[in-house]
Formats: sequence, C-alpha cells, structure tokens
Amino acid sequence: MLRLSVPFAALPDALLVRISTLGRRAHYRDREPIYDAGSAAEHIYVVLAGKVEHSFDPGRAVARDLVKIVGPSAVFGWGALLKPPSGNEPPIRLAKTTSLGESEVLIIDAGQLMAALDAEPGAKEAVLSRFASMVRHLYGFAGFVKVRDQFVPAHIRATDPGTAHDYDTFAF
Repeated sequence: MLRLSVPFAALPDALLVRISTLGRRAHYRDREPIYDAGSAAEHIYVVLAGKVEHSFDPGRAVARDLVKIVGPSAVFGWGALLKPPSGNEPPIRLAKTTSLGESEVLIIDAGQLMAALDAEPGAKEAVLSRFASMVRHLYGFAGFVKVRDQFVPAHIRATDPGTAHDYDTFAF
C-alpha cells in the first residue's frame, strides 16, 4: 500500500519494506476515534482498508474543507511531520479522525520514519516534497500565521488562489 501512497510512491523497494516494518497495523470499528484534535502528533497513518473521516478543528486551523474522507493508500496525520515556527512546542493534531465503517491503518512513528529516510540519500527530501505537494493540494495548507501571540496553521481557500497571505511558510 505504501507504493500506492503519494509521498512514498517513488521510493526504492528496500526502503518501502523498511518503512513498513516500522509501522504497526490497527483495526478500527465504525465511528471509532483514531485521534483527537489537540492531541500530540507523533505518528502518521496510511489507510490500508476502509475509510477515515478527517475533521479539522476550526479553532486550530482555517481549512478550505473542514471535513475530508480518505480511503486506501491515503496518508493522514501529516501534522506529526510539521515543525512549528516557534520550534519549542511539539506538533499537535489539527483534526479529529474517525473510522467510517471497519478500517485498517498502518501507524508509523514520525521520528522513526525520518530516521529511515535520512539513511537513504535524497529520500527525505523527496518524500517531504511530495508530502508538501499533497498537503497543499488536498488540504490547502499555506503555513502558519500568528494569532493572539500563538502560531496556528493557516490554509488557503481554493476560491482565493491569487490572494496574498502574510503567512510564514510551512516546513516539514
């Protein structure tokens, strides 16, 4: 399934096997929560089977679509790879995710993933570039903006592509 997932699609087979061994499979029942907005973001997830509802918390992020439904080969939990501009606080979840029907996911520790990618020349840059493109395209993520002395994720609305934004750039 990693081969079908946008961020990992072009990686060599040996690295895909290594990444898959870092993960653990988890099964969720219908309407069972996977994680909540505001919780620590330590893992990324790849949908192996079923569907997952991804609901942004409007108090944490301004998203062009507050709810997305993702299926097999989709990656979610990408907030675990973000480096907040302040650099001090750990990444937090921007959304709540819930299983729709029976679903199975691969849960991968973000730190271990980054270490595996660092070991393969050029892999980290390639994967993070694909993550950035995926996040911009699917979620309209534009970076961080300071609101009430706190950095919060900002998103561009699909209807405002030419609007200038005073956002810091985001980084993985």
